[in-house]
Amino acid sequence: MPAGPAETPAEVRSAAAPANPAGLPQLTEPWIDLAPRLPIKGIAAQLALQSEWVGVDGNTVVLRVANKGLAEGPGVDRLRGALEAHFGAPVRLRFEIGTTGDNTAHAVAQVERQARQQAAEEAIMGDPFVRQLLDDFGGQIVPDSIRPENPEPTQGTSP
Repeated sequence: MPAGPAETPAEVRSAAAPANPAGLPQLTEPWIDLAPRLPIKGIAAQLALQSEWVGVDGNTVVLRVANKGLAEGPGVDRLRGALEAHFGAPVRLRFEIGTTGDNTAHAVAQVERQARQQAAEEAIMGDPFVRQLLDDFGGQIVPDSIRPENPEPTQGTSP
């Protein structure tokens, strides 16, 4: 499906007056860093995590999502509220529906999760004590039993 603007109800307007030019939303950090820290949960958090920052048009934040269903419903209002609180100004949201790539917080988290898992597996398999136990007792490691030591961050919390 080609990327293009989604139709209403995916566009949400703030009840407040539009922001003046000095109060326009301005992203001061990568969206992939901000999205996981927004104080939202549930579908609103998934919307933030699975969207790509496209840009700002006036007081409208433009995000791209792969799934139109994410860009509809109460999660949109909760994300808009979190962004208004973050930017300190009223904002509107507009969604483009199309393919998202590696610039979503969700995609980045998956890559990091896979890297941590691979490092944990390599550490266990390369550990001399573990190797000795496996050799001495004919043991084996159950494939999905290895877990990285550091837990993943939770949505809505600061790192």
